[in-house]
Amino acid sequence: MAGIIFNAILSYVIIRNQDIPDKKRLANILNHITVILMTTNVIFLICSFNIWINNLELILCFNWLVYMSFIDRHTGLVYEFMEYYGIIPVISGLIRIVVGKYNTGNKESLFVILLFISVLYYILYIWGIYGEGDADVFIIVGIVLSLYTAYNNEIFVFAECIMINAGLFCLSSVLFVLLNIRSINWKQLRLVEEKPYIPSIFLAYLCILMFTFL
Repeated sequence: MAGIIFNAILSYVIIRNQDIPDKKRLANILNHITVILMTTNVIFLICSFNIWINNLELILCFNWLVYMSFIDRHTGLVYEFMEYYGIIPVISGLIRIVVGKYNTGNKESLFVILLFISVLYYILYIWGIYGEGDADVFIIVGIVLSLYTAYNNEIFVFAECIMINAGLFCLSSVLFVLLNIRSINWKQLRLVEEKPYIPSIFLAYLCILMFTFL
C-alpha cells in the first residue's frame, strides 16, 4: 500500500515538473516498477513468510532504493518527500530493537553508534564528496544496515557497524567511478559533468546483501 501511494505521488510530481523531458514515459516506467516490486514482494511473502518478516527492513530499503536510483538516474533530482519513504525501514528497525529481545545494555551504545555514523556521512557531504540528497540516502541505508547487523549480532556491535558502513561507502565510491569512468577528467580528478550517485549506492547495497547477509 505504501508503495502504491509513493508511486502515485512520485508520478504526479514528475508529470507536473516542466523541466523533465519525456515525463509521461518515466511515469509509465514507474508504474511498471511498482507492479513488479509488489508482485515480487507478495510472492516472496507467501512462499517465505518468516524470511520476509525477519528481513523486512532490508526488503523495504531495497524497494525504496529502486525508486531513488531510477529517479536520480533519469532526472538527477532527489525530491524531499521521497526520503520520507526511506524512513519507514528505519522506524521499523528501531521498533524491532526497542521492543524485541535486544540486550537493553547495548541499546544506548547502539544509538550512539547510529548518531556517529549519521554525523560522519553528513561531514562527507559538507566536504563536497557528494550532494545533500546522496548524504540522506547514505544515512538511511547506513542506519538500516547497522540496525540489522546489531539485531543479529550483539557482540562487537561498534566494529560491525563501522565495517559495514565503511564497506558501503568505499564500494559505492568505486562503483561510481567505474560507472562514470568516461565522464572523469583524470588530469584534474573531477567529473566533466554532474552524474547521479544513488545508483552506485544501490549497487553497493545489493553487493553487501549478497555477500554479507544472504
